[in-house]
Amino acid sequence: MDQQTGKLSWHPVGPPADSTVLFPNGLEQGIDVQADVVRSLGMRATLTRGSMSLGEEDGGLPPQRTVQDAETILADSERLIGAHHERGDGAFVQIGLAPCSPFSVTTEVMRDTAVLAERLDVRLHTHLAETLDEEDFCRETFGLRTVDYLESVGWLSDRTWLAHGIHFDDDEISRLGAAGTAVAHCATSNMRLASGIARAVELEQAGVPVGLGVDGSASNDGSNMIQEVSQALYLQRLRYGAAAVTPERALGWATAGSARALGRSDIGVLAPGKQADLAMFTLDELRFSGSHDPVAALLLCGAERADRVMVAGRWRVVDGRIEGLDVPQLIAHHSEAARSLLARHA
Repeated sequence: MDQQTGKLSWHPVGPPADSTVLFPNGLEQGIDVQADVVRSLGMRATLTRGSMSLGEEDGGLPPQRTVQDAETILADSERLIGAHHERGDGAFVQIGLAPCSPFSVTTEVMRDTAVLAERLDVRLHTHLAETLDEEDFCRETFGLRTVDYLESVGWLSDRTWLAHGIHFDDDEISRLGAAGTAVAHCATSNMRLASGIARAVELEQAGVPVGLGVDGSASNDGSNMIQEVSQALYLQRLRYGAAAVTPERALGWATAGSARALGRSDIGVLAPGKQADLAMFTLDELRFSGSHDPVAALLLCGAERADRVMVAGRWRVVDGRIEGLDVPQLIAHHSEAARSLLARHA
């Protein structure tokens, strides 16, 4: 680190993954819009076609108005892959398939989605083992624990990454590791909802690729990934202690681990032949004054945002500002849309 400017050496970054599970009237093309925005901003992203097909009337969790039939889900999944999924190193937009959870999707949709993902060679994503209620649901509905259910529908593989992954026993952790199934640890969401603490270190030691996630703005109000790394560091230290969970380990979950969870080997590390995706942070604010370890300071002193971000060798964030995006105008439009939505449902 340059002690005069407070510039921290760069860190590799990976693409965000976003899961859309609701497709209300007028927003059936929502993922297409996301793909267009990702490309216009020069970002990378894995956009997943979520789904909910098991409504309240059939014993599921989602309100009936939010579910879709299997034919619609699978047809749109295949359409989106054909329209937007890029393959190979350097891909900017990739499509994954993401039935929401065991209590919101039928067994048939889970199985058919796994078959489709295998045929078209894309990633699979779902929420699993987040709460004890979910474990109870799987036992009562399927007669299986969560990982047994995952295997029964063809999802226990290295094509899959799971959100949360809190309530696994020792045998299940071993099976997940042997299969190469990844887990996205969602520290803030798990604390906010009092869901529990994922066994991240044991998962990683068993061979499970461990990444980080926020579980959406409803569970982490800011969706701030550098702050999520700090949260993961602190939460995992409660379980394993400070010596076992270092800042470097937490940053590894955020970078290389998250890239592996998304099936990417071309990003997430600084190495010859990899993509030039970098994030740089300044340490010249008062909160960092006196820090002697720049990597630890990034997490322990509460870095909030990157000063510069490079994607594929091009600067996309400069001096904390997103290139080519009028943020004040975007906030104004978003706020107006939110007020309009509230007014319609008042």
